[in-house]
Amino acid sequence: MVLFLAAGLSNIGQLLGSLAIGYLASAFGRKKTIILMSILTAAGFLATTVSAGTTWVLAIARVLQGCAIVCATVQMYISEISPSTLRAYLGALGTVGISLGITLVYLLGACFHWTYVSFICAQFPILVVFSFVFYCPESPSWYMLQDQHAAAEDTLRW
Repeated sequence: MVLFLAAGLSNIGQLLGSLAIGYLASAFGRKKTIILMSILTAAGFLATTVSAGTTWVLAIARVLQGCAIVCATVQMYISEISPSTLRAYLGALGTVGISLGITLVYLLGACFHWTYVSFICAQFPILVVFSFVFYCPESPSWYMLQDQHAAAEDTLRW
């Protein structure tokens, strides 16, 4: 029964995260929000890994995973940074990535204990952030909203 409740807590976290994501992306920028949400996602998965079935740790971990609804910010960032000729294709990658991720977790879950699967899942946001996001520019739209026109032009030339 507790595991069923823990699974549902992710949805509560998603509700909280979706309410905050617009503010965070506007106040701090898309790139910083993606980094923050990736850290929260990794923290949630790592907490799940070390929870050892402890109910309150598992509950907090699932809420963290839900709050870190990074997909919304990634979709926003992709639509703002990509050239118009590729925007539709790149925008669809978010949905494809979610579907592939869910399928991968189901396959891993069939082969490994859930704590190992959770540890593997924690590595993905860390690898993506350190491999790609740190090297990407901030969104030109966000720079324009902040009246940083020169930075927006530099980003568009990137």
